[in-house]
Amino acid sequence: MTSLPTIERDLYETERANNDAKVIELFKSLFPDTPVPYEYIFDMVRFLEETKVNARILPQVIRGIHNIVIGTGNGQVIVHVRTDTKNDECTMNVQNREQGETLEVKT
Repeated sequence: MTSLPTIERDLYETERANNDAKVIELFKSLFPDTPVPYEYIFDMVRFLEETKVNARILPQVIRGIHNIVIGTGNGQVIVHVRTDTKNDECTMNVQNREQGETLEVKT
């Protein structure tokens, strides 16, 4: 019985680093003026690929965070997830809860 070939860890890490560098260069060419570090964009794409989360939810989460920041600066962005195992479907929605400033009332 023959065993499976062993992948050398150093070779894997080197190849991964080379591939990561190429992807970052690609993002630099696609988004030349973005203030977002290219590594963050790459991380988002990688996490979406690994987790299979629907990327359509992200703009709503980002907008919710933005709205709270430009508002009172206090609040929550809540992602509600419901999985229907019978139909193999998952529904998500985003809820923003902005909290107003605490008013100190002297009597």
